[in-house]
Amino acid sequence: MRCRPRSGSPRANCVITGSLRGEDPIALPEPGDEDPWFRKVHSLSVEIDEATTDLVTRVVASDDPGRIIGCLLKPANRIIRSIRNFGLVTHVREYRSSEFAGDHWPDLLSVETSADGVTWTRLGEPPGDLSELLARRSLLRREYLGRFKIANLADVQEAIEDNLTAGPERAFLANALEYFRMGDLRVAIVESIICLEILIGQLLPELLTASSIPADALTKEITLFPRVKMLLPLLLPTEMASVDLGAVLRTITLRNKIVHQSGHLPDPIPEETVRQGISAVVGLAHRLAHKRDSLKRAPDLQRLSQGIATQFGIRAPTTEWTFRHIFTVRFPFFFDPMPSMDRLAEVSEAVVNGLKQLDSRCQPNTDVFIFFSRYGTEVATWQGGRFVVIPGSPPDPLGLRTPV
Repeated sequence: MRCRPRSGSPRANCVITGSLRGEDPIALPEPGDEDPWFRKVHSLSVEIDEATTDLVTRVVASDDPGRIIGCLLKPANRIIRSIRNFGLVTHVREYRSSEFAGDHWPDLLSVETSADGVTWTRLGEPPGDLSELLARRSLLRREYLGRFKIANLADVQEAIEDNLTAGPERAFLANALEYFRMGDLRVAIVESIICLEILIGQLLPELLTASSIPADALTKEITLFPRVKMLLPLLLPTEMASVDLGAVLRTITLRNKIVHQSGHLPDPIPEETVRQGISAVVGLAHRLAHKRDSLKRAPDLQRLSQGIATQFGIRAPTTEWTFRHIFTVRFPFFFDPMPSMDRLAEVSEAVVNGLKQLDSRCQPNTDVFIFFSRYGTEVATWQGGRFVVIPGSPPDPLGLRTPV
């Protein structure tokens, strides 16, 4: 993964390259599994190219092991932090410089320097005494097994390159998943509900305002339980339709008993029931986070849609952010005149250019989907980088189609 400067920030003086290294991939196919490949990763390699600066040269010349390791920890922790919070690999954590006190760490961590990128020199040599060598190597024999979905790799790489900061709810979500997988369900419940509380606190004021209800109507007396049970289904019927609301509410009740009464899980509750509840809370958290991010993008997308409508003299399209950098744009034509196909192709190009300006990481050939319909029937699309006319005459039962 090659890191580049964050968008809008001064150009970086150094180039950081991070590589995950491990064993050969193996296939463990399961029925219905689209991605059966697994690989055990055992180390992270960080390369700092000082480019036109003398940063690395000065650090190495200091001959200070603490300074040398500290120089490596900052980019290493940036990568680890992104893998944990955006890849949800919950067993990894950032390192503190105090954990690497002593002159032996450049040797143990295999720190090397090179003037030309071809010939490398180790900064620390292993001890000649066998017992000391074994004692040093024992410091590295801490092994943790976690799960990293390759589908999250793009999010992780983007977080590293743009130095994105995960929201507090994402950190609590990672914590909840960590304890869930470790089997500490009591802490997993508490962490998952904190994540849910943060998201609801961010969302509800905006949703109430959008529904013409003053945000200050949301008083402290309306606790989390009624907010989830009554307000969310009313304000987000689509998102809540597939949520196991009963399991979420049971988990909120369990959290309240743990925090305010006993300090532990009440007995006797089947473990599977508790796990289902935590999973339901995590699923709801994902939906609420998506809705929050969608609301953040909505004003810009509405301005783009209105600009397209004004420029081409047509009704404003519905422009939706799906996830990551993917957008869906729909142009329905009913009783209003529909432009010619050549004109619709120009509209598509304008939409694509507008989306690229709003989201510099949007790749139109894979991320933009535009649909034109007449009386509910699709007549043309823009996807895969091409404008395509669907064969057949557009439906025009009232004889209203006049190209403009």
